[in-house]
Amino acid sequence: MSLIIRHWLADCQIGRLGGITPVTNTAVSQTLANFTQPGYPNGQMAGIAFRIAQDMEAKSLTPFDISAIAEVLELPLVAGLPLLRVISQLTVGLLRILSRKKPLRRNEGTWLTFQVAYLNALQGILEQEFQLRRPWLNRATVPPTQEAQEILTEPQLIALIKTLRPGRLSDSQAEQALTLIADSLLVQQMNNIAIAWFVANGAEETEAKLLAQRLSNGLPGHLLTVIAENSLPLAQLQKFVRLGNVTTWRDTAPDVHHRQDLDFLPSNLPLDLDRERYRAGLSTVLSEPLFGEPFSLKDLYIPLKGRIVSEEGKCQGVEVGGKPDNLSSAKAPVDLMEWAISQLEDGSTIAVIEADAGFGKTSFCQIFANHVASELYPQWMPVLIRLRDVTLGQTLEQTLASAFPLARFTDTDGWLAPHAPPLLLILDGLNELPPSPPTERHLFTFIEQVMEFKRQLFALYGLTRCKIFLTSRTGTLDTLVTKDYRQKSTLPLSNQLRRIAIALMAQDEFRQWFQNWAKVQSKSIAQSYFTFLKHGGIFQKQPPNKEISTMISRPLKLYLLGILHRDARVDESIFQLSATQTKFEIYDRICRWLLGEAAPDSSPAAELIREGMAHASRSTEAIANLLDNRHPQELRHLMQTTALAILQTSRSSTPLPSHLSPFISGQYPLPALFFHCRQVKNHQQRLEAKDCGLVNAPASAPNQQSSIPTSYVASFSHPHLGEYLGAEEIIRQIKTLTKEVPDRYGAIHFVVESAVNVAQHLYALLGYGILSQHIEELTIEGLRREQKRNPDLFSFRVLSKRLYQFYRGWCQGRWIDEGIVSQAYQKYTDLDNPLNTLQIDAVVGINVFLLLCAAVREARVPFWPCGNPDLPQDFDPDRLLTFIGRTSVLSPTGFWQRLRHTFSHLHLARACLNRVMLAGVNLAQANLSAAELIGINLTNANLQGANFIWAKMNGANLSNADLYGANLEGADLSGANLRGANLTGANFTNTCLFEAQLDRESHNFAIRSGALFSLEEFQIYKESLVVPTLTSEDEVLLEEGPTIFIESAEGEAIAPEIQYSIGNDNYDGETAPAADWEYPKPAVTQEEEDMGGYAETAMLTETIDENL
Repeated sequence: MSLIIRHWLADCQIGRLGGITPVTNTAVSQTLANFTQPGYPNGQMAGIAFRIAQDMEAKSLTPFDISAIAEVLELPLVAGLPLLRVISQLTVGLLRILSRKKPLRRNEGTWLTFQVAYLNALQGILEQEFQLRRPWLNRATVPPTQEAQEILTEPQLIALIKTLRPGRLSDSQAEQALTLIADSLLVQQMNNIAIAWFVANGAEETEAKLLAQRLSNGLPGHLLTVIAENSLPLAQLQKFVRLGNVTTWRDTAPDVHHRQDLDFLPSNLPLDLDRERYRAGLSTVLSEPLFGEPFSLKDLYIPLKGRIVSEEGKCQGVEVGGKPDNLSSAKAPVDLMEWAISQLEDGSTIAVIEADAGFGKTSFCQIFANHVASELYPQWMPVLIRLRDVTLGQTLEQTLASAFPLARFTDTDGWLAPHAPPLLLILDGLNELPPSPPTERHLFTFIEQVMEFKRQLFALYGLTRCKIFLTSRTGTLDTLVTKDYRQKSTLPLSNQLRRIAIALMAQDEFRQWFQNWAKVQSKSIAQSYFTFLKHGGIFQKQPPNKEISTMISRPLKLYLLGILHRDARVDESIFQLSATQTKFEIYDRICRWLLGEAAPDSSPAAELIREGMAHASRSTEAIANLLDNRHPQELRHLMQTTALAILQTSRSSTPLPSHLSPFISGQYPLPALFFHCRQVKNHQQRLEAKDCGLVNAPASAPNQQSSIPTSYVASFSHPHLGEYLGAEEIIRQIKTLTKEVPDRYGAIHFVVESAVNVAQHLYALLGYGILSQHIEELTIEGLRREQKRNPDLFSFRVLSKRLYQFYRGWCQGRWIDEGIVSQAYQKYTDLDNPLNTLQIDAVVGINVFLLLCAAVREARVPFWPCGNPDLPQDFDPDRLLTFIGRTSVLSPTGFWQRLRHTFSHLHLARACLNRVMLAGVNLAQANLSAAELIGINLTNANLQGANFIWAKMNGANLSNADLYGANLEGADLSGANLRGANLTGANFTNTCLFEAQLDRESHNFAIRSGALFSLEEFQIYKESLVVPTLTSEDEVLLEEGPTIFIESAEGEAIAPEIQYSIGNDNYDGETAPAADWEYPKPAVTQEEEDMGGYAETAMLTETIDENL
């Protein structure tokens, strides 16, 4: 005989639960409806559990007669779903009541605990599936019979459920379940029932197995939550989840030799429920679907490898993390997890993991945090914080508390207190740290806070009670390690960092990835994809397209391309594209695949989904669920608008505006491939939503009612995917600047016509922050495609004219005078963007300069940042220098850091750039003839083919610069540093190299090229260029010409009458009088001058060489 809770409730006529007939006892019904907090039933629910326990005692029932899982899984989804939470909580209540009468044995407690944990995990999976609108739910919500409340009749499911009634669990089986969890016989038994239940409700078998696997991935976290919230009745189970008396489970700790071992901890660690729930969350997040797929990150994740970055920053060109810089290639790649665990032994240093986006830094942080929480706690308590969520405070504690208030870092009894376990702070995304108005150099300020934090901990405790891990994009730390941090520390920053760069996937990683791909897709799909990449040369040591091979060797791009190949959305032509084209093509096709749109120049593919492959395809049913009677372009526009809104906040997530919030409710979801959306009821919950630092926050329970006002918060599933959508919206809005329409009289004019309107448009679009290189590349590539698709609707030539008009006005301060910057400031303040007015103005200037440089290169027209010297009314030699000065409000090196790669082919003749720092700048093919470049820093600059004729470069630093083919004829390089520079093919004819620093070979080359090494020789050369005075012979030649005499009559000069015999153009009529001759009119109007000035300057004088 077994206890069936829903039957007991029906017999007692308590509320409507599943198939129970409603009764008039509204008080009890309201009690059940208001029950929302798992683990904490209110008094009335506890009373129900007490009565059930009394009935069990009367009938001599044991805890093994309670089978909560069987009660739910024997019903159809529509009947079982409302029961899930209530049955789970009643089981918790029974657990507590039964333990009061007599202590539960280990096997009894284990049986009830796994029942509750499994139901909680199942509910989480179902909530995620409903949020994603899975096609199998369309079938599950339509019961196979008219009586929806009847139990399911599938023979296999019925047979499996019988194994749980009554339950059987020996002590050894209980210990196995608590030790192995997902791999134990008990959980496998439950998984088999769950798989049969999913299939009975409309899911295919493989899809059901993936759902059960996700459930198992998060089960340890749910198990920990149940035991922590019921620690007294489940005291015998505490040691298996690393709770309670440390001495009771010392023998189960892994054999690690950290300095802070178990002997350092108190024998009885106080139970902190907030800490234990967070620790459990690090596990439950691994059950969430990856980019909306049926599987999770843990199912596809492969162990990563990396190469140690030397303290000196020297390298031998090994390519890892996206860049070949600053890496030591003396040793083979090391396992990243093993390296990270070994770093826990050294509490005095900061561990740094570096790689470009898409290499798996954030994914590794999640896996690493879960590993430490489940295997190394309480030696280390991991806390994962995304730095893009923080607000820079006065101390590191304040900074971290802004994103993770749960830990109470600033309190004396918080998680940093001496009695708490040592903290492992995993700070993800140093490069994504939001800018802060009080400081211009937020990255330096943050690093200083980290170093001061470490120093204070050492002074307080004599040892480090906190280990810090940082992740960052490649190159972000390179500018930080040069700063001297010895004011309060005995060592510079570089000596206090232990850096590793994630390596590209190699043969072993590819093999394991394809094995995982076969498990979550199928063997045939994995084999076909492998063959596709093999034919593209991806696995060759010397691939035909190294850029594409490097890109696809990143886990994110490998996954996205695998989805496209699986559904026949890509062919081998993609291997012939450039890296930027490939990125855009992958993102564009993924978006079209998601929305069910056909690729350009192709018809929609017929749906050929074999039975059993629903998990590995994009069906029309799934597309219809996503669109929900909307046109694909409508949803695409919504996605792009939302992405730009997130970007413009300069945060990782943002509360959506009221006009967008309804679209991400249950009725109008945003696709999980690109976005994470969650409901936030109030400000405090909005803060707590960021507490766990995880990528996804659990969705609200279905049908859960609340009177608290809710808002919606959206964030990107991955920064690169969100930036693609943001770039698409930027493309759409930039196109409006070149769009022309006729008026009622047929005259053509721009949609955004006046210069002021253009400025308002650009400030509203680009004032949120400096465009990332990724967004810039995608934007330009998208505009290229627009021009190719229809040159009449968009052209870079027209765009460059309009942007140059704005650029001139910006340099003159016109948009500040017009009040446009202030208008933009109000907009971004409403979005909680931290930039002030001056910073917004500088940001827009830099962004427009970026786009303008790219536009003129694409249009093959010249760009004169300082104006054309041949047009005095347009030329200002200090214009670019002033531009650089105004952008320094962002940071002293902000201009150099973002724009140094955009200077190729610029025309800077006679420009003044004295003492400007342009190290590493790309000035290839640039024209700097007669420019003032005194004291300029061009270290490591690309100056190939640049024109420096007659340039003043006294004291310039050209060390290690590439001057291949540069023309320095007549340039003054006295006192310049040319050590290590590449002078191959350079023209040094009459170049002044007085006191210049050259290598021996460079010195000999300069001599052979005709360089001058004395000031006297150079002065003689310059004097030779002066136009000589007339000689006597020249005067004789001039005298041979006809002489014109000026006669005078009554004091007026009279020109002599000259007869012209050539031609027959004599005119005897009257000449029309010139009207208003006293007031000469301008050649063009003010508006025409704004538009025409650039046409004269950049469009008509010359064109860029065809070798561009």
